[in-house]
Amino acid sequence: MTMQTLDPLLTTGEAALRLGSSRQHVVDLCEQGALPYHLVGRHRRVRQSDLERFAGRRGAETLRREQVLGLWLGRAIAARVATDPETALEHARGEIERLWQMQPRSRGWLARWRELIERGPEAVMATLTSPDEEAVSLRATWPFTGLLSLAERDQIVRSFQQYWRPSEGSPR
Repeated sequence: MTMQTLDPLLTTGEAALRLGSSRQHVVDLCEQGALPYHLVGRHRRVRQSDLERFAGRRGAETLRREQVLGLWLGRAIAARVATDPETALEHARGEIERLWQMQPRSRGWLARWRELIERGPEAVMATLTSPDEEAVSLRATWPFTGLLSLAERDQIVRSFQQYWRPSEGSPR
């Protein structure tokens, strides 16, 4: 007698938690055909194996708008790290200490940033410019606020807005 491995069906909420996205984003992925789903009654269910396959091929083309903007800002900060690693990483260390006291719920992410900074500029730049799931999450709590001037940040946002196609909800 062989035991059959079950491929659990996940709710869109469960899938969203695993992807680090909103439930609505998962629903949109299903409706766009990017993520296979099954209807159970009127409710969408996603096979765990399909979600894992989707997450494995996930890149910048599947990120939400604000995550792609974070990637653009991350690239600008990576350039700052590349041109002056000492100053940029020292700035990040100071921000980690400040945020550690102000945002106790973010300490796990801040500890991860601390590890990356200790590994050096290469590890930091790789995280700032990667579309992978951990990097997307880390960029949501990065310790680089203030490293770019407001004018630089605004210019990047304006450039991104010209690049992004709102009617299609994806990059050009």
